[in-house]
Formats: sequence, C-alpha cells, structure tokens
Amino acid sequence: MKNQVPTVLIVDDEPDLREIIEFDFDLAGYNILMAENGLAALEVLKTNEVDAVVSDIVMPKMDGVQFLQELRKKGSQPIVVFVTAHSAYKENIIFSLGGNGLVRKPFKRKSLVQNCERLLLDPKKRWSTPRPGPASFEIKIQWQDLEEAWTKDRFKMGLGGFCLKNILSSTVEEETQVHFEFKIGPDVLVGEAALRWNNAQILSGFEFLYVDEKSFQFWNNYIQKNSTLAFIPNPI
Repeated sequence: MKNQVPTVLIVDDEPDLREIIEFDFDLAGYNILMAENGLAALEVLKTNEVDAVVSDIVMPKMDGVQFLQELRKKGSQPIVVFVTAHSAYKENIIFSLGGNGLVRKPFKRKSLVQNCERLLLDPKKRWSTPRPGPASFEIKIQWQDLEEAWTKDRFKMGLGGFCLKNILSSTVEEETQVHFEFKIGPDVLVGEAALRWNNAQILSGFEFLYVDEKSFQFWNNYIQKNSTLAFIPNPI
C-alpha cells in the first residue's frame, strides 16, 4: 500500500451509489476521490495517486473496462474492483486485462470494503493463511516443465491466480474453492484457490487464496521472468 492511509477512487455515473460507497469507505478510514465516468477518472489520476479504484462498468463517455485498459497502459497499478449488475464484458476478459475483482450488484456493503482491504495486502501476506474447512474440489496434475504445463493443460499464472484447461463441470459456481497440487519438474505448487470464471468448458480462471512458502517463491520467480498485467490470464 503506497500510503499509510489508503486512497480509493470511486467511479460511477450514479450519484446515489457513489455516495453510498463513499460512506462505507469513509467509515473504514480511507481517503476518497470520486469521478462520474472513466474519462473523468483519468483526469483525477493526472494529479492524484490512489491505492484502489472501485468502478462501475457501464458508464457514458468511457466505460470501466476502457478506463482499466488506459490505466494499465500508463503503468498505473492500483487495485481495480468492479461493481456491476450487468456488462457485455466477461469475467475472463476483466481479470486478464488487469482487473482485480468483480462484485455483483446488489452486494453486501461490508463485503466491498473487505474485498479491497484483502487485495491491498501484499500477496505474501494475503496468501499466508490456509482456509478453514475442506475445499470442494481437489486438482492434482504433474508436468515435466512449464512448457508441458502450457501445451497440455494451458496452465499459466498471473499476478493473482492462474488459468487452466477446464476440468470442472460447467455447473460449478463461481467462488467455489479448490485445493491444488501441481508438480512442475522438481517444483511443487500447492495451495487453495477460488474459481473466478469458467469459460465455456475451455479454460477456468482461479484466484489464489493460500500458497505455502515454497509455492510463493515459485510464483514470485515466475512473475519476475514472465512480465504480465493480467491478474488471472486468459490466453485464448
């Protein structure tokens, strides 16, 4: 987090919703900036640094995903969480472009702030605690190396998770938690993740919830060698 007191930019063309979200983040102790669409948000960011952006997607002049693309082009890396009831953009596109979260309207107000607080944590701290209770599914795969992982199962990691050739039923719901164990040559990547998207039985995208120390180092080395803006990749 850049600042001791985090700053959030709220982007929404509905004044009432902006005020509701502003109230909740103000209560949580955030500095707050606001804009009515993506174009206005870019103007705000010319003179302000922020730690987090909470944005609608469907807005006039510049929608939330277009704003995200411009933001990442400029090298700006605040977390971006979208709040939307409906959108032409699929979850896999949003996460692959560098979006960090997607909250559906109507939503529990505390959950939006909590989601941002979680994403603002350093990844090592964010992924350090195993989730209580058993996961709904277990995924175990062994590959000779990363090249085979990509060729056979479309395995690829991003800043917050990984994609994988879909092995889950299309009826499995988003947020479903899985335990994974991937053997990649001499390395083992093990932990827990949540399903974030399921792309027509082609690919699934998962967000890391927990990884052990060795797995974190493996991920960190991977990211250093494979520059990416994607929170969860969508290479197809």
